[in-house]
Amino acid sequence: MGRAISEQFPAGDGFGAHSDFYVEHARGLLTEAQQSLDAILVSALQNPPMRSTSPAQTARRLGRERMTRDNFFPANLTKEPAWPMLVELYRCRIDGEDLSVTGLSFGVGIPLTTGHRWIEGLRQGGYLEAHPSKSDGRSTLIVMTDKGFADMNNYLMSISSAV
Repeated sequence: MGRAISEQFPAGDGFGAHSDFYVEHARGLLTEAQQSLDAILVSALQNPPMRSTSPAQTARRLGRERMTRDNFFPANLTKEPAWPMLVELYRCRIDGEDLSVTGLSFGVGIPLTTGHRWIEGLRQGGYLEAHPSKSDGRSTLIVMTDKGFADMNNYLMSISSAV
């Protein structure tokens, strides 16, 4: 590259006695730029970006990703009630939050009747349990079972380490 510069600015080209100075200066700038780029590359390779550091953070990200998907695609392409329900139940268990049938259904964007059907299927599969609310006898709380939590935690850990 230095040769091309010196060929573009030969002695006597109007820069006079200073042409060698300009060529050497340009070479120095190119060397500095290359060193800076090398340092950036080494740093990026040694410190890859972290997207998620825990299964709980991954669960939260999945919830945000689901809402984002809903902004880009028609509802019939992004609704899979069991999955967002499991993600929300996992998040609630991690955060120590109680979740009612109504809260779970509306929280994942499905009608209450659909929520009841999917909750029953997930309950039969051993992923969640329903308990009467201690503070409101009319309400039923939904909690993720130990099996559901372990399965979701293992999944989230596998994708957390893969990103």
